[in-house]
Amino acid sequence: MSPSSMILAFALVCTLHVAQGCMPKSWTITKVGDGALGNSPQAYTVEQADEEMHAIGFFSNIYLDPKRASYSCVDSRGGDTGTPCESLACMMMAAAGDDDILETPGGDIAELIGGIVTYHRLIKKTPTQWSIFKKFMQREVTPDRPFYYHTATGNLQSAFKMYANLTGKATPVALPFMGPSDADDTEAWFKALLYPTNQGCGHLKLMMGYPADYGLEESEYMVPAMTIRAYYNYFWWTEMGSIQRSKGPLVGKAVMILANDPDSCQPELFPSAFPSAGGGEMFLYEAGAVGVFRKTVLTDFFYWKSEFTESLNALQGIMLGATLADLAPVNTIPIYQAVVRSA
Repeated sequence: MSPSSMILAFALVCTLHVAQGCMPKSWTITKVGDGALGNSPQAYTVEQADEEMHAIGFFSNIYLDPKRASYSCVDSRGGDTGTPCESLACMMMAAAGDDDILETPGGDIAELIGGIVTYHRLIKKTPTQWSIFKKFMQREVTPDRPFYYHTATGNLQSAFKMYANLTGKATPVALPFMGPSDADDTEAWFKALLYPTNQGCGHLKLMMGYPADYGLEESEYMVPAMTIRAYYNYFWWTEMGSIQRSKGPLVGKAVMILANDPDSCQPELFPSAFPSAGGGEMFLYEAGAVGVFRKTVLTDFFYWKSEFTESLNALQGIMLGATLADLAPVNTIPIYQAVVRSA
């Protein structure tokens, strides 16, 4: 198997709120627009997008509470450990496994980055990613609601080569199970791991490489990198042979914005997506669900109300627009909306 992507997830217990018996019954798909650079020949038509919704088994997906669910990136990457967990490492691996998820560009870590930037603009202080990240992990993250961040094996291997060049050591084949104890070695690791082109998530890669396009001010340019650094600092772990890896390059054929019909059996819940080991060809964006997440979980976490939510949504709107315009293959595929009705 030739791995190309992996999930890094933290699981630190609460029960995920699932609507029992509430499942997608039908949907109506309409075209919202074309890719920023037009549509590639392999892009889905409306009919093909509808067929893909059936092919990925969307009818079998459950509805989730957007305040208690994990948010993956829009390509649905995930995996399955297949065995019961008794260790923290196993639990972390399973956290990004086969549970239903909601989706937004960059997943949980991108949403938290937006929250950190917005919060510090309002309090007019320099961002302090580490203390905020640690508090968020302790307060919001559980085994039933893991924290999501993904990278790709090719990008990680580029980081390994950069680390070898910086230190003169042999090229690593895996991340250390624990962070290095030597300060210089630690900084070499972080320089390699936080380099923009070494990010496997395209949304984060462009955010770090072109921060101004993503609505960040000069004093905020390093917030994405420092938040990822906080992630590794919190618990440094990955495994090159993990089942969360996938095969082959990611091929996108459509962006699908999922909207909940107001007459759904539980309108406060949203239809989930089922993780794909290889990533999905249709990029699903749960705009309504992540809107609730920002208005409730993030706004409450940062102790602000309407002013925070409005500022955060404005910033995330800029970030989404930049990704739609600049990230391949997203900028060469059409955008559709599916209004989902439940049974």
